[in-house]
Amino acid sequence: MRHIVKLFKNIKIINVQRYCTSLEPVKTTNELTKKPDILEETTDRELIPSEDFPTYLPPTFNFAAYVNKSETLRKFVELGVDLSKIESKKGLPEFILKLDFNRHVKRHLMFLHDLGIEPEKYGEFLTKNPLFFKNEIDELETRVYYLRSKKFTLEQVQEIVTKDPFWLNFSTKRIDRRLGFFQKNFSLTGNEVRYLATKYPKVITSHLMHVRELNFCVREEMGFDGNETKSLLLAIPKIFMMNRDHVIERFSYMFNVMNFSKEKILQYPQIFATRLSRMKNRHQFLKLLGRDQFNEKLPKYVSPEAFYSGTDEEFVTNVCDSTMETYDNFLKTL
Repeated sequence: MRHIVKLFKNIKIINVQRYCTSLEPVKTTNELTKKPDILEETTDRELIPSEDFPTYLPPTFNFAAYVNKSETLRKFVELGVDLSKIESKKGLPEFILKLDFNRHVKRHLMFLHDLGIEPEKYGEFLTKNPLFFKNEIDELETRVYYLRSKKFTLEQVQEIVTKDPFWLNFSTKRIDRRLGFFQKNFSLTGNEVRYLATKYPKVITSHLMHVRELNFCVREEMGFDGNETKSLLLAIPKIFMMNRDHVIERFSYMFNVMNFSKEKILQYPQIFATRLSRMKNRHQFLKLLGRDQFNEKLPKYVSPEAFYSGTDEEFVTNVCDSTMETYDNFLKTL
């Protein structure tokens, strides 16, 4: 990433401030006032114009043969884009090779800069969302303006875009419907909607039918009421993107085998995110040692946190007061 050290200088601050309201002035930094060397035009005559690249590429294609001939690919490498992940996806190699850096890429990088996204994050962003370049700049700006109009702070918008690069591919109409879906189905306040979208934006852009199915599963099959379901959503949004059967299996084991009450599960919702095999292994080992005691009012209480936090060695040593050799031998019997 050494090519990005001097990425920005001499960019007018007005570009950054256009996404800000007068009520929330942006504190600019030296990084935001530097112009990217990466944006300088290349005069290498050996580069092949993007329109001259082949329109059909074989299934075993890789970018290696084109990096030295394509300015765009060279810039992508300098930015830290993982081309190997892009070349394996159908249709993307052809699309990327047709991009002209000055006509199709530069303004999009300037958009990310104006938004305040750190240059060091461009590589990961573009690796995850190379289709970002299919969006017109005015469309991207409209999507940012929409969030700002809904009282998302600039910092929240930056966090959303960084965590979920695909968000910018969604039109304002689609995002508006999705935010409304969560607000209506989970009785969220405006602040809670913004909190959810910022904490785990992927749940907003996920398949809503799946979210609806998990919502029904949590309420009707597990017996959580509306407020409890909302609590789970805000604490662990990932639950509503997980495989329904896996969620039910974990709940069933906690509720029926470990005898955790719903109140206990709500108190430690992170346990939903741990693998069932890990939960079972640790629980059965505690049971073997006679340490499966989950009532905080009694001696030798074991917190549910023990099932999802720490390494196996930390669990065995700090919670079970045992050794890894004993635990490994136990796992071999399963």
